[in-house]
Amino acid sequence: MQCQGLSEDNIRSIFSFCDITTVLSVGMANKYLHRLSLDKLVWVNLVDNLRYRGFIDLLSPSDIRSKSQEELVALVKALLTGPTSWIAPVLPLTKPKLPFLARFRSKPTSQARQARGQAEISTQYSLHLPAPRSFAEGQVKLLPGGKYILIANSPGTLECWSVQREKLIWAYEKATSDIIGFSAQVLDGGDEANIIVCEKWSLHDAKNLVRILNLNFHTGISTTFFTNSYEASYIIQPKICGKFACLVYPSGVLSGRYPCILIDWQSKLHIQLSEDIKDVRESPILAHLIRDHIFLLTHRSFETPKIHLFGITAFSRHWQRITYTDNLIPFPVVDIFKVQSIISEPTTHELEVLWDSYWNICSSELYAHESPLEEGTYRVWVYGRQPGIQRVKACSYHLSLSNGRQDTIFWRQRYLQGTDIPYIGRFITPYSGHTLGYFLSSAYGHHVITGIFHPQVDSDRGVHLPGWYTINLNPDISTYSGAMIYYDQSAAVVVTYFK
Repeated sequence: MQCQGLSEDNIRSIFSFCDITTVLSVGMANKYLHRLSLDKLVWVNLVDNLRYRGFIDLLSPSDIRSKSQEELVALVKALLTGPTSWIAPVLPLTKPKLPFLARFRSKPTSQARQARGQAEISTQYSLHLPAPRSFAEGQVKLLPGGKYILIANSPGTLECWSVQREKLIWAYEKATSDIIGFSAQVLDGGDEANIIVCEKWSLHDAKNLVRILNLNFHTGISTTFFTNSYEASYIIQPKICGKFACLVYPSGVLSGRYPCILIDWQSKLHIQLSEDIKDVRESPILAHLIRDHIFLLTHRSFETPKIHLFGITAFSRHWQRITYTDNLIPFPVVDIFKVQSIISEPTTHELEVLWDSYWNICSSELYAHESPLEEGTYRVWVYGRQPGIQRVKACSYHLSLSNGRQDTIFWRQRYLQGTDIPYIGRFITPYSGHTLGYFLSSAYGHHVITGIFHPQVDSDRGVHLPGWYTINLNPDISTYSGAMIYYDQSAAVVVTYFK
């Protein structure tokens, strides 16, 4: 049957089961489908699906229905490029005519863009909470959807607050002396989240407690699914995705080994990913989970770091069942270089990856964010500093899993870029590829300012972000909306959205 033989309502119904890339691709077939692919009702369904999956902050279904088709398209574009006030536009000599789908694709520009001096604020929320007691307790995270934040606050507890209502939703009941790390995955629909929490038994104890629980935002009730202890002096950014969680920890600073523990918390299984100790090799130093896969960034002295992608099924014969006991029981180490990887290649530049202190751990970051346009497609970044100087080096990749089948996986480098921005602090990167942190700006008299820049287009200065003052506390940024969360001078937690 020809597509023209289907009614418009039938085609709209078919489009409601598709992602944005599929709808736009089908719309390029002929004028009839092109017109329907731009229909407002189609875009209301597409954007509402993004809201349901946590890509869009704060909008309700009625808010989405009240917008025009042009506003909905602009909303999706902002998810890809970040707020418009972050980067000043380039005025090309001639305006090229591009297919509709091509307008959504991020392409390198041959002409350097000059960033504006200061980003513009559109909406701001302030939560007046108790001031944090220490650096570790000052961690704040804005959860996908923008409605809730997780905050490790004084006196060392973990709390969930409603942003718009400024209301405490839930407080974590810790079993030990302190919380040293946490992460969360908001489930589709935005009503629940799975949270991983890492606690330290005491300041002088190398044992840590790892707990995974489910939180219902409406009732404020949490249900613990997983609890286990691991021997580690500290844990680096625990991650959770689906039924898997991972954490990287130092097995000994002098040895330079940072194994990665991979946990199947539903089946109560775990494995340790590292090098074969008898045959000195690289060890995982950074890890990031995506659906049924794990990225590892490994590094060996005087060599370029390598990025690896493993399907978690590749470790199926290595899993070990967790035995709950008060004593720490060692479990086998899996040599990742003896396991079949999907991708294993060096980053094409030297990154400074030093691991002798917490601050040097912040010298590199690995991120992988799913595309709002197409399920199973990701943007991947490796950020680091050029050896010897505080200059940023960025490596970005495109990954398409195509339902997870290894024979249909597509992987390519998007760009490799260095900047002349003297940068300090930890790299925090949303989907747009911008980096949030502190840098020295010649535009502000070589003072340390807080700001954001894109390594692909900002060669020597970035955009100043107003209001972010406290350098000793961890800020955070929303992956898709670009909303920033931080402490202001009065110790209030501020959530800022930009134009």
